[in-house]
Amino acid sequence: MAEAEGADSKMEEAGTKSPASKLDTLSREDLVKFVKKQMVMFQKTKAKVEDLTKKLHSAEGKLRQETAGTHEELVSEIQEQYRKGQ
Repeated sequence: MAEAEGADSKMEEAGTKSPASKLDTLSREDLVKFVKKQMVMFQKTKAKVEDLTKKLHSAEGKLRQETAGTHEELVSEIQEQYRKGQ
């Protein structure tokens, strides 16, 4: 353990100590406010992601329906051309 303390003091002397984070300097009350604010932002972001996911699935469903009709039309046209060619 004394070795670890010695290593820490050597790092401080060399100027390689990591800078203190803003969160390290906040009071307990300020930390609680910060965490609550982050949770609100997280919940809003999560709701937005869910909304966009629903819109994506809806758009994919519409696209499948549109292309299904197009595929059927193409198959019919190819079948007609094949019958005429025989």
